[in-house]
Formats: sequence, structure tokens, C-alpha cells
Amino acid sequence: MKQILNLEQTFNFLINTYPLLYASNSIEISKYKVYDQLFNTIGNGYGDLKTLTNKLSINKKTIDLINDFPIKYINQEDLYSGYTKFRDAEFELVDFNSMLNELFTEKEKITQNDVVKFIKVKKHDAIPYPNFKKEYSMVWKIDMHKLDPSWIEGAIWFYKESKEFFNSEKASQYHYAWPSDVKKQEKLIENYENSFNRLKKDGQTEQEFFDEISKAYEVIYSGNTRDFIKNRWSNDLNQIKAFIDETLEKLENDLIKHPNYLSKRRNKP
Repeated sequence: MKQILNLEQTFNFLINTYPLLYASNSIEISKYKVYDQLFNTIGNGYGDLKTLTNKLSINKKTIDLINDFPIKYINQEDLYSGYTKFRDAEFELVDFNSMLNELFTEKEKITQNDVVKFIKVKKHDAIPYPNFKKEYSMVWKIDMHKLDPSWIEGAIWFYKESKEFFNSEKASQYHYAWPSDVKKQEKLIENYENSFNRLKKDGQTEQEFFDEISKAYEVIYSGNTRDFIKNRWSNDLNQIKAFIDETLEKLENDLIKHPNYLSKRRNKP
């Protein structure tokens, strides 16, 4: 029977395999990015135990990467992606299919003779993927007792960090949030109103048009787009917080009942 990696091994494997996705200036940011992809993202490929076992088990592909902590990808140093071909050499437009998997430091660049162009990697802050629903969450699809307890402990850490995120001013950076930046607010209002116009029908009264918008978005629209978006975000935010609280309660119960966790607690001096 294949042995699924524990969460620390999974963290090492994923960053060493996909450094462009998870490189950051701190371990906390990289952890959050990895855990967001694992626990809370649609289409991550880990929605059932069989797939998880096939992708994240100890084998020849993973053995060299699981115990190698990716320190190069988790620090303040600048990193660069390397491309071996141009799509258009005259304008130095790279062929993105030629990107090497590894990222390189400033010192390492001089040893990469096959690279025709380096591009500096932008290390973004950890902003969660816009999900936070049961149908997108691995912890609601898989029996967590079949995994090492480190998975449950990591999921608890992720959702607690997410709770702090949504209780802070950072929540305005979330994809569906009402932004704090005035220019972004104006652009968002413009985008919504362009979408509303697609719902407009010939011969509609103003109230019928407003009712059509309310029905489509499941939020009452009375003509003030700014208030509409803010109310919609308020509803979404409340649903996200409720989901996080319910998920944390589930995970904490899962951890207490995990046989390996219980054994570890009993064996503590």
C-alpha cells in the first residue's frame, strides 16, 4: 500500500516542484499559499483519497524532494525564472513553454548557459483563493483520519489564518471584496453596471430592470450600485466566516479522534 506524505513532506515537495507558485519572502506566506491550494481550492486534483495517494505518496519521483527544505525559495533574496527560447527574438518575447522549472538567484544566473532571458519573479502576498465553500474544500471530501494528523493540524492553521485575514483590513484585497482603493472601487462599479446592462430588456420599466438584477445576483438592487456591491460583499463575508467556523469545529473534532494523535498525546512525558 502506498504511503501518503505527511504535510511537511508535501510542503517541501510542492515548493520544490512548483517554485513559481509558492516562492515568497517568508515561510508563513509560502505555507499559506501551499495550504490554500491543498485544502481550499477547486480543481487542485486532491478531491479524493485515491488521487491524493497517487499524487502525493512516497515514490521515486518524490523521494528526492520531500526532505529537502526549499530554503532558496523562501527568503528575501531576488529570484528569476529562466527561459531557453524566444517566441520573438527581435522583441525578446520569450516562449513561455521553454521556462525552466527551477528558479535562480542572482549568483546562479551566470551558470545557466542555455537561458536566453531571465525574468524577475514577483513574490506576492498570500491572498486566499476565492472559494471557502464545502464543495471546494478537501477537508469536507476526504476522511481526514486516513491521513497523518499533521494534515489536520495544517488545515486548522490555514483556516485560523484565514479567519484573521477576513477579520482584518486585508480582507479588502480578496477577489470578491469591496476594495479600499478609490480607483478600484470606481472600476468595480463600472464593471458591475456593464454586466447589469446585459440584463436589460426592451420595454422594461426601471423597477423591472432592478428586479432582474436582484434575481440574478440574489441581492436587492435599488439603483445604487455602490451600496449593492457593499451589501453583496457583506453577505459573502458573513458566509465565509460561518464556513470557517464550521470547518474549524470539524477539524478540531477530527484531530481529537485521530488514532495517531491520541497515541502521540498518551506517549508524551
